[in-house]
Amino acid sequence: MKRPKILSASFVRTINRPGRYGDGRGGHGLSLLVKPMTNGRLSKS
Repeated sequence: MKRPKILSASFVRTINRPGRYGDGRGGHGLSLLVKPMTNGRLSKS
């Protein structure tokens, strides 16, 4: 999935790969951290 320029609700809802996603402001804006949990689901914070 292509990284977005801004974090939107639809992107956060549909992302299914672990990683850190930012809103494109170079560390000065929002970021989303997606991590796998032990039960196979994803944790988004």
